[in-house]
Amino acid sequence: AAKRLLASIRNYGASPRETDVRVQVAGRTEATRHVTVPAAASIDVPFDGLGSRAAVDVAVSDTEGFEGDNVRYAINEARGAPRVLIVSGGPGSTSGFYLARALEAEDESGAGFAVRTVHGPAFAAMTPQEVSAYSVVAIVSTHGLDRRVRESLLRLLGAGGGVLVAAAPDVDPAVLSTVLDWQPALTARDRENAGVLAVTDLRHPVFRPFDAVAANLGQVSFQHAWQVPPASWHVIASYTQGVPALIERTAGQGRILLFTSDLDRRWNDFPLHPAFVPFVQEAVRYLGARAPETLTYLVADVPIGVPPHPGIIQAEGRTLAVNIDVRESAIDRVTPAEFASHVTRVPALPTRQPRRAAEQTEGRQGYWRYGLLLMLAALVAECFVGSR
Repeated sequence: AAKRLLASIRNYGASPRETDVRVQVAGRTEATRHVTVPAAASIDVPFDGLGSRAAVDVAVSDTEGFEGDNVRYAINEARGAPRVLIVSGGPGSTSGFYLARALEAEDESGAGFAVRTVHGPAFAAMTPQEVSAYSVVAIVSTHGLDRRVRESLLRLLGAGGGVLVAAAPDVDPAVLSTVLDWQPALTARDRENAGVLAVTDLRHPVFRPFDAVAANLGQVSFQHAWQVPPASWHVIASYTQGVPALIERTAGQGRILLFTSDLDRRWNDFPLHPAFVPFVQEAVRYLGARAPETLTYLVADVPIGVPPHPGIIQAEGRTLAVNIDVRESAIDRVTPAEFASHVTRVPALPTRQPRRAAEQTEGRQGYWRYGLLLMLAALVAECFVGSR
């Protein structure tokens, strides 16, 4: 099928530039467009009907600029984002809203997850094959769930998938125990004023990206939580009142994470804090919703065994695209004040200090005059005595 390739061309110069933009495959030009790029600006150049190509490069004609940034290499391959299924309440329920928005948050490379939200009855009607198409299932409500979903969840976990469970007013521990085949059944007591989040294991993959800013999680106040016996669970984080907050257990080849407070701002204000988005994203990544392996690198970031030079490279059975960092082409001017702000000034020593040091040194060396006069007096005395 024909595809569209969009090339972004940047002009770092102070005047407009005309250039030819070429799409090349294996050194052969497939299409050419003549464009004018305004000064200190960029434009998007579309190329349609190129068909399916595994690797392409886009080149511009620029004999006056930096030659190294005239070509950009890319791998043209369909790489879907990992899929996450959120099981919410019945029709009209807003449970799962904050979780879905957090997982759909985009960075410079786009959304990291493909998210779908379904009501409990719709999830119960899905076949195990349909559920297995997802990497992670997040359960924020047990409304409408029955024994039919047990096979789907156990197959997902057996294949290395993950399940995220968040406590909530419409989550029934007995239903969870049934559909996840927990023996003994989960028991949970309501706990008021649980405190704030305290990470027990900072080396755990869910919290490792927080590193020095893990203390920001302590700004979240949890008014209500489940108190779950830690037996058969590994405690990753707790509340300051001692109640487990995030616990995990294995099932088959997969993992289950249980967050003992809700993710919908009913029992806490977690969704309003900046830490919420990275927390839920790292949680589902840990459970198995990992992005496809990177096929594009900068020269400085290539893995071991890959030559550090730009181009389409075959390494370890993979086709990789390696590019230079375009930031190296930026030649933006700075004002004298900006330049001066980047210069570290060393305070000059007072002019008296070197002079004083020289005088002290000379003073310590002045005794030689007295020694010479003493030797001369001794010599005169010796001559006088000898003459007699």
